[in-house]
Amino acid sequence: MRTRTIKLFILAIASVAFITSCKHNGDWQTDSKTGVIYRFLKHDENGVKGTDSGAAKVILVFTGKSKTGQDTTLFDSHKRGDSTGAITLSLQKTYHACLEEGILMMSPGDSAEFQVNADSLYLKFFHYPIPPGVTPTTVYTFHIKLISLMSRKDIMEESMKQRAKYEQQKMVRKAMEPSIIADYLKANKYENVKPTEDSIYYLESKKGKGKEVKEGDSVAVKYKGMFLDGRIFDPGTAPYRIVYEKNAQVIQGWIKIIGKMHEGDKIKVIIPSALGYGDRGMGPIQPFTPLMFEMEMLSVKSNK
Repeated sequence: MRTRTIKLFILAIASVAFITSCKHNGDWQTDSKTGVIYRFLKHDENGVKGTDSGAAKVILVFTGKSKTGQDTTLFDSHKRGDSTGAITLSLQKTYHACLEEGILMMSPGDSAEFQVNADSLYLKFFHYPIPPGVTPTTVYTFHIKLISLMSRKDIMEESMKQRAKYEQQKMVRKAMEPSIIADYLKANKYENVKPTEDSIYYLESKKGKGKEVKEGDSVAVKYKGMFLDGRIFDPGTAPYRIVYEKNAQVIQGWIKIIGKMHEGDKIKVIIPSALGYGDRGMGPIQPFTPLMFEMEMLSVKSNK
């Protein structure tokens, strides 16, 4: 979920920031009903308020003081949000005096600041231990501008739109994959390279003198994974060690390739998405993305 991703991103930065405590300014207020510590910069008391079954689009800046006492920006949705700089947050209450309760006090167009202690932020919001260098009373400040409110129906409709857009993008990527591979082969003078019956393109190959890989063998593979534009998605900093089996926990392209290698072999291959991460993708790998690997079979050890 996007809300959880934003939480984890903020947490990752906050965990290494070593924020120090700061005192509340005189114009800070504590809401008697919710316990939220806040101050409005712009507020429409008669404006429409959200509900905890909905969500809100907000511009969010998360700040504190660094170890040297300087104000530090830990998260800024202008750099992570949509074209307006906004992110979407669920308004479901997570604990008493939480940030969501503060946003529920706001109306579209309002701007406000909220202060949250580290013990509440980490233990109740992030569900994560307070990191070293941060005390339970350390204060964090959320600067919020409320752009719009979303009802449960709005959330469902937005989710359906995003899903439809995602599926459309997948189909475009699927249709483009053959031409992406063909363009790469032409641009890099591999026009004569044809796919094997397994649909794998062997761009370069250097034969080793060691023994052939057989099912059940323990193998160590040095590798590097790249997109066809040259970007590295997996530098393969350590050899990958597996017991070679037809149901090994690697992509199908690797299973087909490793089964034909000998100890000492070095190859450079293109694996189509059907033998990679398919229509799902994984991490930085988008659906229907062909992948390129440089692989070297370092060792083959029989387990029989």
